[in-house]
Amino acid sequence: MNSAPSQGKPGSLSVHRLQKRFGDTLAVRELSLEVMPGSVHGLLGPNGAGKTTTLRTVMGILRADGGTILRDEAPMDRHAVFRTGYLPEERGLYPRMTVADQLAFFAALRRMPRHAIKERVAYWLGFLGLTPLARRRTDELSMGLQQLLQVAVALVHEPDLVVLDEPFTGLDPLHVARLMELLADLRARGRAVLLSTHAMERAEEICDHVTFLDHGTVAAEGSIDTLRHSVGHRVVKVVFRAPVPALPIQGMDATVVGTTVTVRWSSPDDPLDFIRGLAAAGEIVEVELRPASLRDIFMRVIR
Repeated sequence: MNSAPSQGKPGSLSVHRLQKRFGDTLAVRELSLEVMPGSVHGLLGPNGAGKTTTLRTVMGILRADGGTILRDEAPMDRHAVFRTGYLPEERGLYPRMTVADQLAFFAALRRMPRHAIKERVAYWLGFLGLTPLARRRTDELSMGLQQLLQVAVALVHEPDLVVLDEPFTGLDPLHVARLMELLADLRARGRAVLLSTHAMERAEEICDHVTFLDHGTVAAEGSIDTLRHSVGHRVVKVVFRAPVPALPIQGMDATVVGTTVTVRWSSPDDPLDFIRGLAAAGEIVEVELRPASLRDIFMRVIR
């Protein structure tokens, strides 16, 4: 659903009917979205869907070929971009610079006062667990730690709007948990966050609103609950002790992998009778009934 911009608040981002063309290819088509303070908005889709192009256009790296981009109700000019935190898909760190100096350098570029720089560098080193590595060169860090440092660089000047392109890339589970804590903290402090990601489970956990892009077009958008309702199904997963050659699933939206049967249950009927019918086909060792996940919705809306 494409809607006109609403009244913004400090940190708000409103994109209305955005278009971006590369030659004869329309990479982003009539895209509208809003990110409000105190919320996390996920931009999801397959490779080539237009996610990075959208974020780069929002940040002024690419010039829009149509539509409007508003920051706090005003056009997203270079001054508004300067006040925005941006994590690009590609790293932009200086490899020979130490971790602490890297943060201080980018804070200075944002014209932060000298006393504030020292305080914010210490804060971000501590928050992300990088304090013991403060005097290490950046190229001596693991890929995951470099990604965390890049996130800190995007946030060191305390922006009220944050744009993150694939922030979970290269992170191990511990660092993913740290980044999830950071995103929750940003939301709690009233920041507006727009992020693109392939990490569906993480998006489902942290995002208040999601826009699915496919070939530059909005395929679906809404809150997680709204998207689940629009898809109109639950998921039934049944695991058998051994493979079953014949199952009563003809005509159903079902997949069978090994001993596991997964059914996208769109009927309003209780699936208990169906599960009992499966029990007659073989010994069941596990049953799961859950709402549709973002991954399920992705597979339904992206063709």
